[in-house]
Amino acid sequence: MVAPRLIICEAANRWTPPMRRLVRSSGVLVRQTPRLDLFWEELAAAPTSVVALEVSVKTIGRVLADLELLGRRFPDTVALVLGTREAAPLEWLLRESGAVHAAFSPRRLDPVARVVARHAALSRHEPADMRRWAWARLPWGT
Repeated sequence: MVAPRLIICEAANRWTPPMRRLVRSSGVLVRQTPRLDLFWEELAAAPTSVVALEVSVKTIGRVLADLELLGRRFPDTVALVLGTREAAPLEWLLRESGAVHAAFSPRRLDPVARVVARHAALSRHEPADMRRWAWARLPWGT
């Protein structure tokens, strides 16, 4: 199983540098894609990754569509949104569409980093095939 990544989809370099610093100790590889349509390749290579999509008032329609598609195509992926302050009123709409967390300031990324680290830790311990995965969760399985 490929180790999970943090895939940040953003045009500017606003979110990636602080997130790299915050998740460095968890050993998560951070990848940045400059456009919304480019993160799918990264995700196909590591389907248990965390995807952070940058959202603004202009891109809300595309981000909502991508969140819905993510949930169907990559159910083991965790989706986050990182947005401008103008997009903050859309937080609950984004969460209802599949985002597990939203941040609207680079100064408030600690909760986002905890989500990334927790998902990475849980994903690394999953056995590769379904039979071993199910057996490990049975009360008598070892």
